[in-house]
Amino acid sequence: MKLRVRTTGQIEPLCWDVAKGFFFLVLVVTAINASLPAGSFSGPAGARTLLPGIIRPYKSVVLSVDFPARVVRVACQEGAVVRTGDLIAELESPEVESQLESAERRLRMAELRASLASGGNASEYETEQAAATNRMVESIRRRLATFTTAEQEETHARAKARSARVSALAARQLATAEEVDAARRAEQYELRTLEAAQATVARLAEDLEAALSQQKLVRLGATGKDPRVQRINELELEQARRDFELANARKAQLRVVAPAGGAILGGLVRAEDQTAPGQILAHIGDITRFEVEIQVAAAIAKTLRPGLPMSVRLPTDPPLTVAGTVKNSIPAADVRYGGYVVRIDVPNPGSFRDLVGMEVTVDIPHEKSSW
Repeated sequence: MKLRVRTTGQIEPLCWDVAKGFFFLVLVVTAINASLPAGSFSGPAGARTLLPGIIRPYKSVVLSVDFPARVVRVACQEGAVVRTGDLIAELESPEVESQLESAERRLRMAELRASLASGGNASEYETEQAAATNRMVESIRRRLATFTTAEQEETHARAKARSARVSALAARQLATAEEVDAARRAEQYELRTLEAAQATVARLAEDLEAALSQQKLVRLGATGKDPRVQRINELELEQARRDFELANARKAQLRVVAPAGGAILGGLVRAEDQTAPGQILAHIGDITRFEVEIQVAAAIAKTLRPGLPMSVRLPTDPPLTVAGTVKNSIPAADVRYGGYVVRIDVPNPGSFRDLVGMEVTVDIPHEKSSW
């Protein structure tokens, strides 16, 4: 048997041939992989796609009030589980108290006017009614004389000047964007406080005008036996009662309670905070179940009918995979590219409270022919 020996000149071309063959194989595999959709794979169960999703509470409610207030006390902590009717926070609001006092005065005047318009034995009460009207006029006059908006105007002017200074510093890169936002928020809050004080003055002026009118009617001894006058007084009384009920309802909002059971997910105010109208006081969510949101193309969305089973991988430690079902799908806010938001109903396997807002992985099965 002869021993075959290759020289260096014979080995080099062979190595180049092997290298070129390997490089061509890599190019072919890369091209094939590039033609497959991202996050998709095939297995024994068929074609599937993995997409990211965001965990939302199954149900949630945001608590707020439509008037400025100060937080007196907070009765729970973020993450705490509350039941329907549990106290969240207690507020105080001079504006609400003033509105209630004003509504109560208007109700008393309307009741007095209706009593006079009823005729009959009204004369028996005229002396007391005249005295009550005089007391009401004097009370409103004292309140109007002592109530001033000077302090609110001065505070707003200072906040406005500070906002301008911080903006000027930011233009020279001597203040941050956060400082500018904080100064502007403070200016807006003081503006709303000033507007509320001005509204109180205007309301007191209206009350005084109505009280003076009532005082004049009593002095003239107007019993109002005319049926038309009586009807007007009845309508005024109905409106005054509604206004009083509304003012009472607003005062009841100073005691902030949970409208439904759930966990405090965020936005909880702190004691001594000054809140603006519409500001979030607390965010309560039902986390006995989760709702996972994913964004998909229209071609995928049309295959995800309600009730379709779906596997969702939760970011727990260690990660858990749970079975969910498609709840619904709606067009996304930006539908220029045919995007849809699909919501998936998912159980909370361990009463986890800190998963809301976190990202999950959703395993979507589909037919090859559908893609």
